[in-house]
Amino acid sequence: MIAVPLFATFLVLAAQGPETSLGGVGREQPFQRSPTARPGADAAAAGFLTHIYGVYFSIRGCTEASQEFGKPEFLPTVSLEEARRTMRNIDLAAKEVGLDVDRIWAEVGPLGLITAGAVKADTPTNIARCARIGSVFRIDLGNLQNVLKELGSKRALIEKDF
Repeated sequence: MIAVPLFATFLVLAAQGPETSLGGVGREQPFQRSPTARPGADAAAAGFLTHIYGVYFSIRGCTEASQEFGKPEFLPTVSLEEARRTMRNIDLAAKEVGLDVDRIWAEVGPLGLITAGAVKADTPTNIARCARIGSVFRIDLGNLQNVLKELGSKRALIEKDF
């Protein structure tokens, strides 16, 4: 089956860090870095951003699979609309601290589309992946908010629900 190797390939590439093109850090604009930011925080932010872009594609693929197969069990615990709204906020916060989100998106996009297509196979494995992907999104979101705050972002990524 092709879905497992493609999904695993995306996760491996996304986690490799700043030495690779996917995890690289680019500056859109100069900014005042927080003096308390640890060394490597830029690379960590780029890595989390790269990964959450890939997770977004998985959410999109799972949502499309649910519609195509008429199976609600493909739906992730994070809706596509919630993911889109959150991704817009993530982009703004990442730009605020100088990450080149457009370059990272352009690099992740092609592999993300392959990943989204791979989860569209009607298999028990993909249904299980789709059930877990919302949790992965929320974990990445928390990690990304922490590292962007460390870099000086004032924007909250996690929505208040009270």
